[in-house]
Amino acid sequence: MTHDDAVDGTGPDRYVTADGTLTADGGDAGRWLDAERVRGADWDTLAAALEVHPRVARHLHTLWCGARDRAADAAQYALF
Repeated sequence: MTHDDAVDGTGPDRYVTADGTLTADGGDAGRWLDAERVRGADWDTLAAALEVHPRVARHLHTLWCGARDRAADAAQYALF
């Protein structure tokens, strides 16, 4: 029997959709990763807490930072 992450919403599929968009859980995890990285946590520990590979955790953080930056740019643009 194989385990299908897409069916039960665990693993990377819980955080990122097939098209690379963050899910609600992905946004929360990205925010948490950002805060924990500031505190000096290592990727292996963070990935273990999210139950993903360290590369997935890094990618999730990168996606979250990009979304955060785009939202800040859009808010800044709206002011002018």
